[in-house]
Amino acid sequence: MSKLNFRHVFISYSRQDDNVMQSVVAFLQKKGLKIWLDKKEIPPGSPIWEIEIEKAIKETGAVVVLLSPDSNNSVWVRRELNFAEAHKKRIYPVLISGNERNAIPISLTSHQ
Repeated sequence: MSKLNFRHVFISYSRQDDNVMQSVVAFLQKKGLKIWLDKKEIPPGSPIWEIEIEKAIKETGAVVVLLSPDSNNSVWVRRELNFAEAHKKRIYPVLISGNERNAIPISLTSHQ
């Protein structure tokens, strides 16, 4: 197992929030963080994309989840969060649209 890289950040987001995601990624990269982003790291049509996501979460230092009504309704954002929590990863929720009623999953209600 590779050593965790605490400057490596996994981004969990809904595709509908792509514009905001790009701004967040640019901001974090300017701060010197290495970003793992599915669009950049997984070749289109890859048959092992799910394995690559699991590997990235296992090896990341932190997960930044972009919260919105769309991400709250995303099965994959929820799966990524559950997997990150199961592997005791630091999760940094960022509310990008909506409010606590329509954008924050119950698993993150205790996060600040």
